[in-house]
Amino acid sequence: MHAICKGSEEGQERVKTYRAYLGQITIGNLTTMKSKLGYRSREYMYYKRRSAEAPAQATLNEIEFDYDVEIMIKSNEEERKVRIVLSKNPIADPSVAITPIISKIMMKKKCKNLN
Repeated sequence: MHAICKGSEEGQERVKTYRAYLGQITIGNLTTMKSKLGYRSREYMYYKRRSAEAPAQATLNEIEFDYDVEIMIKSNEEERKVRIVLSKNPIADPSVAITPIISKIMMKKKCKNLN
């Protein structure tokens, strides 16, 4: 799980990476993580949902309730990575870039080129 922490001033950002088991990803644990990173309950928490049409693009979806977490987990099931965005201000444009998925075939080709 990657948590992208956006500051109140434009451009201020840091990334924290966490390892979590599926059962540990709950609204309660995400809210606790959010507060430990310095965000208040009224500030914003989103997850990146990859676009089916353009794999390098994603949409930010707000996380407020248990069912938002369930949808987030299901939408990232194949990739097995969750990207959380924390922000002190609402994000106006929900379209964001996301790292493309590397298929197993592409990974094998890259490994062969290194050898």
